[in-house]
Amino acid sequence: MPSCGPAFFSPSAASVADPFWSDVVLLLDGAGADGSTTFLDLSPAGNIVTAVDGAQVDNAIVPPFGGNSIVFDGVDDLLRVTSSASLAFGTGPFTIELWLRKIGASANFFTFAGQNWNVYYAHTTQKMAFWDGATDRITRSGSAYPLVPDWYHLALVRDAAGNVYLWDHGVQVGSTWVDAGPTNLTASDILIGHYPASPLFGTMNAVPIRITRQARYTVPFTPPPGPFPSF
Repeated sequence: MPSCGPAFFSPSAASVADPFWSDVVLLLDGAGADGSTTFLDLSPAGNIVTAVDGAQVDNAIVPPFGGNSIVFDGVDDLLRVTSSASLAFGTGPFTIELWLRKIGASANFFTFAGQNWNVYYAHTTQKMAFWDGATDRITRSGSAYPLVPDWYHLALVRDAAGNVYLWDHGVQVGSTWVDAGPTNLTASDILIGHYPASPLFGTMNAVPIRITRQARYTVPFTPPPGPFPSF
């Protein structure tokens, strides 16, 4: 499992324009005072983000490229992105991605969920998976995440043909799943740090968090080297 360190930092990374900027529908950068529970969506969509229970800005835990992070305690913390037309992916492509840091040896994490789907890591089975509401469609077991301070980039991608990919720090998890149809994903809340059908919550730091209505990653890649640009 590759680790993320200062070598991934590029001072100019955030100054390079995002070619998919007009298709970004969520961008959270964790800016704010330590302990703040206010999160602004910097994307053109301007979606509403609500911190539930204790999800908050953490100034002490810094991602490898600087700035703040968002901390989830694994008990009841989550971020809720309120359903909107911009989050109705329909049958089209999308990418949901974030950088995260596991907290504690026995930590689980539930990175993002919505409309009966979820991406999660279960510590007890060392299993990472994408669950589509019926079964685990993409899985990898027996690969434990190291303890802090390592940071990892995770991304869930569906392309225009319905191919679904799960990426762990630029390396594909399991095999590509073909979402025949593809499934029409109507507007729904997006949850970060929790899956509503489960009593479990993620124990992690995460930032930045981005959703794009394009398929950014369909082949192995080097994780973005700095903060996601906001233009």
